[in-house]
Amino acid sequence: MEKDVRYFAYGSCMDEESFRSTVGEKNYEVLGRAILPGYRLAFTLPPAELAELQARFPDIAVIGRVEAGEGVHLHDEQGEACLPSQRGYQHFG
Repeated sequence: MEKDVRYFAYGSCMDEESFRSTVGEKNYEVLGRAILPGYRLAFTLPPAELAELQARFPDIAVIGRVEAGEGVHLHDEQGEACLPSQRGYQHFG
């Protein structure tokens, strides 16, 4: 029984060559590209790669950094420690 599965690719799966090597040459069809209003792709990268990325994509926003240690520490735009008003994300419902 053949299933019709729609998959919204994001992150590393947006690289079609990588996706093809994972799922197989003839096991998918690209239906198009989409923009999700109100959402932003977030990722981490080594600090040494930031300047090159900013040169290629001037509108990129730096929203934080990852440092060695324990726990999660959040700071506002002024650098003051803060707590989020909502903890976690309710994916369904």
